[in-house]
Amino acid sequence: MMHKITVFLITVFTVTGTMAHSGVTNEDVMKRMMVMSAMGANLQKIGLMLRQKQTFDAPQARLIFEDLQALATKTPVVFKAPASDPKSEADPRIWQEFANFVALSDKLAVAAGHAAQQVKTVDDLRPTLAAVGQTCKACHSQYRN
Repeated sequence: MMHKITVFLITVFTVTGTMAHSGVTNEDVMKRMMVMSAMGANLQKIGLMLRQKQTFDAPQARLIFEDLQALATKTPVVFKAPASDPKSEADPRIWQEFANFVALSDKLAVAAGHAAQQVKTVDDLRPTLAAVGQTCKACHSQYRN
């Protein structure tokens, strides 16, 4: 199950991140999309290491998870304005339930921070990525259209 979540998240972030930005006119929505795309790019790098398509590098993996942690902390900031754009996949419930949205972002930041501390070998990637992926999925299942 964790493997399916991991593959799903890497695929979703990679495909939608590259297609979603064209035609976006709202600056706030574009900022949100850039943060989400950066998260996706980081997850893709970890996924390449996990699948051994890129050499595992523990310091690099830690930096990637630390970047995810910083992006998770930034997420509520870029979502604060209830901006809209036809290309946006953000569910309007984000702003109706903003405290919960922030709590989910905080959980991602904690999971990514924990992953940064725990990843020492390639064998550590699967459980750390799975924990991070679960927090991503929890938010996306509620707040992404």
